[in-house]
Amino acid sequence: MREIRYLATLSVSFALAVFTAHYILPASWLLPLATVFAAAGLAGLAIRNDIGRRVMLIGLALACGFALYHTHYERVLAPCENIVGEKLTVSARVTSYPDYRSGCILQNVRFCDEELPNVSGLIIDYDSETSGLAPGDEISVTLKLNPANTRYNSEYDANISKGLYLVGTVCGGIERTGRWDKSFLDFPQYTVNRIREKIDAVFPDNAAFFMKALLTGDKSEYYAEHEDLSCAMGIAGLAHV
Repeated sequence: MREIRYLATLSVSFALAVFTAHYILPASWLLPLATVFAAAGLAGLAIRNDIGRRVMLIGLALACGFALYHTHYERVLAPCENIVGEKLTVSARVTSYPDYRSGCILQNVRFCDEELPNVSGLIIDYDSETSGLAPGDEISVTLKLNPANTRYNSEYDANISKGLYLVGTVCGGIERTGRWDKSFLDFPQYTVNRIREKIDAVFPDNAAFFMKALLTGDKSEYYAEHEDLSCAMGIAGLAHV
């Protein structure tokens, strides 16, 4: 049981450091705090009892959390923030099939341009330029870049939690420039797409949308065209299914 308590202490301390680094503390504080807590953790080695071990674990876990978040911020988040608001023509690799929404298409990509951070992002297309793209397609597109962690001028973490660090609105033509030479690695996407096609062929319209959500996780039709059912499922406590 003692080892479990030590593990819980490590986990909670590390999670606390990441949480405060993301939501509360300015980036300039992270390395100094990591240094202070690392020193406190090492000082705990001098206390040869259970309290000393806990001080060591808490200090080192906090130090690791602050240091790793600082590294992540400097290598990923800060470069993305520096180009927000710019209009750029960029190279990208498509990583998903188009997600058709009411009035727009959402398309996941991986930015490949040397002038951009090597991160995944989301393209919002209001003119159906991305229709017909498939995982592995390489494209050139003009985008107005927006922050991924803001939506309607409010904090929005859903994109970051999915590993999407830039959101670009299409404001110019899209050119398919080639295919990724490792596109065979996208076979899970191809498999899921084939399942969706088979569901459309086998099930009637009033069931196909639900089977797609249940078997592949594709809830776009479920939410967009069947709001009454999605609300009823939520009220009944079955939406998680």
